[in-house]
Amino acid sequence: MSAKIFISYSRKDQEFVDQLVADLEAHGVGVWVDRGDIVAGAAWRQQIVEGIKNCPVFLLVLSPNSIESGNVNRELTLAERY
Repeated sequence: MSAKIFISYSRKDQEFVDQLVADLEAHGVGVWVDRGDIVAGAAWRQQIVEGIKNCPVFLLVLSPNSIESGNVNRELTLAERY
């Protein structure tokens, strides 16, 4: 299954995101999530950029936690750029 959806979220919402990923994958939808798709030893930030650039869909899990997350805001800015 190739990655189709880049999921941006706050780590504080990880339980919800884990269930979302499982549900999407159970329906045959490919996803890209940071903790599963970053190669060990790879430059973390560059892998995020590549993930956003290479996924045709960017899904933002909007929550009070993600609104406050600097990383989520950076990912959203990158998604707008690409």
